[in-house]
Amino acid sequence: MRCLWLPPLCAAIVFSSAVQGQQPQPLDRPAAQAPENPADSAFPARQPLGAFQPTDIGLGNSQPEAEPEPPGILSPDPQAAPADGQGDRSVLVDEPQTVAPAQFQSPAAPKKTAEPKTRVVPGAAPAFQPVEPETPPHQPESPSLSQSLYQQAITPPASGALAGSPLTLHEALVRRADAARYAEFVKAYWTLSRSLASYYESVQGASELSRLPQSRLPVEQALLQAARASAEAELRQWRLEAQSAQHDLAEQFSATPSDAPLPADLPLVSAYKSKFEAVFAGRTPPRGARRLHETFDARLSLIEARAGELVAVENAYASLADAYAAGQSPLDTVLRQHARLQASRHAFLRSVYDYNASIAEYAYHAAGPNRSPETIASMLVERKKTDNNIAPANFAAPR
Repeated sequence: MRCLWLPPLCAAIVFSSAVQGQQPQPLDRPAAQAPENPADSAFPARQPLGAFQPTDIGLGNSQPEAEPEPPGILSPDPQAAPADGQGDRSVLVDEPQTVAPAQFQSPAAPKKTAEPKTRVVPGAAPAFQPVEPETPPHQPESPSLSQSLYQQAITPPASGALAGSPLTLHEALVRRADAARYAEFVKAYWTLSRSLASYYESVQGASELSRLPQSRLPVEQALLQAARASAEAELRQWRLEAQSAQHDLAEQFSATPSDAPLPADLPLVSAYKSKFEAVFAGRTPPRGARRLHETFDARLSLIEARAGELVAVENAYASLADAYAAGQSPLDTVLRQHARLQASRHAFLRSVYDYNASIAEYAYHAAGPNRSPETIASMLVERKKTDNNIAPANFAAPR
């Protein structure tokens, strides 16, 4: 038995001893003792960090290629032995680097600075200070949506306009018979304005229905004929209302006018400055004055909402009318939208009248009776400059 296993064991021991002198020991075993002369070993001992000695196999004592030194704060382990021929390098000193001659260096391009958006002129104000724009003298103001819509509504059509003489509110107040009851007189003036605008809007609605093409379907032909008949009846009704309003206003004049009156001033569709606290300072406000004062903003907000509704409904009708003409929409949808359009037009005019009628009542409470026409008109009508875009209603230019 000893002859069977002894020879292989001896061969393994001899082979392990031969390999042990040529390869480094594994990490989990104790390192083999280095020879006394490091040059006699095939694998010289690794130098500490910072010495930068070559560790390539076969270089021996040959001088390494010069390499840049690390910063001096990186120092090797003081317990480690210095490398052969290097001496003590436990402390490293930064050496000055050699700079190439200037003629071999390309000149650095100057850094391009961003051009400032604003230039600062010496002696001028700093660029960051805001400058208020100068308003040109006599610059006309752009009309609001409500003003434009009312001006369009009161403009007479090409045919069917009422006859009469334009009269401003101040001129009408001068000719009134009862000087004390000017609130009712002003309401009659705005009633005529609203009735005239409603009549002209009815003329516009009937014209829109007349421009719709005739359908080939008998049912749609009957629907279109009925809608046109209703528009004609509405037109005649508002014409009667406008003529009656003309007579109601003329009957309050001290002398019967030769021509029927027509309103030349536009009603107010902007904010009204009531000055409630200053007007009634030291005295008890009359009944209803505070209610009128506190509802002015709500009434003006309703006017603006009605104006926005009118524009939206009018645009919707125009789209449906075009779709019907192209055969892409039924006629009954177009007629329903047109009826809604006419209702929106009259609702807008009604909201403007209510706002101005409430202003007339408040002005009577604030100023009292027996006031001059100039004072009353200045409290009710926003006076415009001659170069302003919002001029009195033009009763001669057809729309």
